[in-house]
Parts: sequence; C-alpha cells; structure tokens
Amino acid sequence: SRARVAGHEIVKATMNGQEQLVGELITPVPIPEVWQNLVGEYELVNAGDDAVLIDKVRVQQDNGLLLVEYGMPLFTDKRISLAIMPLSESEALISGLGRGMGETIRMVNVGGEEMFQYSGFLFRKNKNSNLEACETAFPD
Repeated sequence: SRARVAGHEIVKATMNGQEQLVGELITPVPIPEVWQNLVGEYELVNAGDDAVLIDKVRVQQDNGLLLVEYGMPLFTDKRISLAIMPLSESEALISGLGRGMGETIRMVNVGGEEMFQYSGFLFRKNKNSNLEACETAFPD
C-alpha cells in the first residue's frame, strides 16, 4: 500500500503484522547541464587490490530522471538502476530510502580529467562512450 511518511511518498508491504518499506516515489528534478554531460559508460580506475564487485557502469537519463545503472555479476545477472538527484554542480545524492540511499556522488577533476567519485572509487567515462552517443543522436 501507499503511505506518506516524514514527507516521503512510500510503498510499504505488510506481512504477519509487520510493515516493511518497499520503495519511494521519486519525483524528477531539473538536471543541470554538467550532470547531463555525464551520460555515457564508465570504467572503474582505482580498484587497486580491492575485489571489483560492479561492472558496466552507465549514466543515463530516463523519464526526467538521471540514473546510474550497473551490474554485480558475482551476485546477480540483473542490472541495478538508481536515480540520482543533483544538489549542485559537483554533488548529487542517490535518491530513495533504505540501504545505500542518500549517499553522495561527487564530480571531481583528476589530472585535468572529469570523473565521478562514489565510496572512494573513481569512474572515468569510456572514450567510445561519446562516439556512441553521437551515433545514436545523429544516425546515418
């Protein structure tokens, strides 16, 4: 069922008399151009000796939302998609309630190259990502 809790429009499930949060309605916000420029595919550049749990990271726009989509091949063959809400030209929050939500994504400049940072990891746009976007926007 739907409910309004602390200013959030949520969906909850009730099972055996206990209520659990299932999701939150996320309302699109204006996406600044600097964040629109992030659209594309990304690679993790500073994994070091850490186990890499995510792959095929992509930033995209869908229905007025800016989304980060990624895979977690060690856990599932499904893709995970999270809406992000820009707060400024350099910071955005992962939208929603629950585990991992409300965390910060930052745009950073490393050696003259724009990247985004999440949980200490740096992600660089794939070089071919811009070409693919152009080919999609301007097909032959």
